Amino acid sequence: TLSEFMMTNKYEYTGEHFRIVNDLDFQNDSIQLLAVNGVKFDGVLDGSGKTVKNYVYANKNSTATRWEGPNRYRGVNIGLIGTVGANGIVKNLTANGKFEAVNSIGGIAGEVYGTLQDCVHDGTIANTSGSNCSGIAHKVYDGGQLINCVNNGSVTSKTTYASGIALSLIHISEPTRR
Repeated sequence: TLSEFMMTNKYEYTGEHFRIVNDLDFQNDSIQLLAVNGVKFDGVLDGSGKTVKNYVYANKNSTATRWEGPNRYRGVNIGLIGTVGANGIVKNLTANGKFEAVNSIGGIAGEVYGTLQDCVHDGTIANTSGSNCSGIAHKVYDGGQLINCVNNGSVTSKTTYASGIALSLIHISEPTRR
């Protein structure tokens, strides 16, 4: 799968373009996430108005970085795409599935350095023990953009910090002063 290839080869698809041409229905089966554990997606993913739906990601693991099976990565800083890199663009995509993980969950992306545009989250997000759940993105870093994104889904935190769009805006550099 694309996910396995990215992880095995640490390939971030810089400059590569992908287009979804049909709805993807996982029929309540597990999903493998893209760009997790230090790998960033730096390509362009055009959902072309289609929906990735009926997927399940259930991972209560907070310490180990690798399990067997589709829900194999630590349930922290995740989304349908774990990390969208500075050159990455995810656009015209609707996500309608179920995420259950430890914390730091975004419906579309866990971490955004690049751009999410015209993305919709219609699914369910819940943490199992920690905090930090967001409908679109968990963290947006300097240079990251969320443009015309909408959360219609359910976001539930067992402790604190739940948001509809983005939970954290991270400033990692000092401004240049002249």
